Amino acid sequence: GDYQVFGTEFLIQKKFNNLLTWFSYTYNNNNYHFPDYEFSTFPNNFKLAHTLSWAVMYEKNNFKIALGTKWSSGRPKTSPDVSQIDLSDPILVYNKPNNTNLHVFSQVNLSTTYKWESDNGIQYKIGISILNILNRKNETSEYYRIASLTNSIEEVETFSLQRTPNLSFRVSF
Repeated sequence: GDYQVFGTEFLIQKKFNNLLTWFSYTYNNNNYHFPDYEFSTFPNNFKLAHTLSWAVMYEKNNFKIALGTKWSSGRPKTSPDVSQIDLSDPILVYNKPNNTNLHVFSQVNLSTTYKWESDNGIQYKIGISILNILNRKNETSEYYRIASLTNSIEEVETFSLQRTPNLSFRVSF
């Protein structure tokens, strides 16, 4: 088989004195091609058809602060064909590969740093950041299995980190 990617990216960036902002949009269409398979063409596992990103950064003297956001359409997933499940002998039968998508991914992050230097030339930098400020529950992957106790299809989801604060301190000498 082979793999084909078609896409484009648009980026606009502007600086105003101590403020820098940028916005980007990415479109990509990437598919697998396996001519000998029943479903010969289907989306790549990591296809994100649409991605929007925006950030703004302010820097003055030794202080920096940044706010950024990212939104992307959901990654492809393959769903089970529930019409073909025989619960007396449960075996998962799947639809066409990557026939549907996960929910959209959306995240807003904030980061700030401050640096200073001592009289003897040692540099210090403290940073604070908060990932996923809005505490959004973003699904990053999903798969299915047969629950052994109930002989039913069980959906197993994996999520990105929810709101996550970080603190850093760096000494350079």
